[in-house]
Amino acid sequence: MNNNNKSKDKNEFREEIERIRQSGGGKALLNHEIVAIFLSVVHGKTQAQAIARRLTDKYSGISKIFSQEMDDLKMVEGVTDDTTAIISCVKETLERAPTEEFKEEPVIDDWEKLAKYLSTSIGGSVASINCGRRRSLKL
Repeated sequence: MNNNNKSKDKNEFREEIERIRQSGGGKALLNHEIVAIFLSVVHGKTQAQAIARRLTDKYSGISKIFSQEMDDLKMVEGVTDDTTAIISCVKETLERAPTEEFKEEPVIDDWEKLAKYLSTSIGGSVASINCGRRRSLKL
């Protein structure tokens, strides 16, 4: 890719981010659009969109993409080592994010954060926790 194409892709990426910001954030985006945005880091916009569409069509959603082995993802047309590298980075970010905020703040002082932490850490398998006389935390 020459410098003009790189510059064009960066401008298109910035415009896309601005469009998302103005529309109220990523909640209005479809799954393939979200995947295309992070794939744009390693692919041009058009190629990222095509790969994202193929991935979401084959795996029926973002979480199923992240649960695949990287070698399996490479079976999808257009998926390269760079593609799997960025998917791995996003997956790792998603795995780390829920626990990081609890490392610096006291968990027990905030019941909502404790409930979020417990449901993330143990998958919501606990129905309630006894917190003393007449108090329980329901998850």
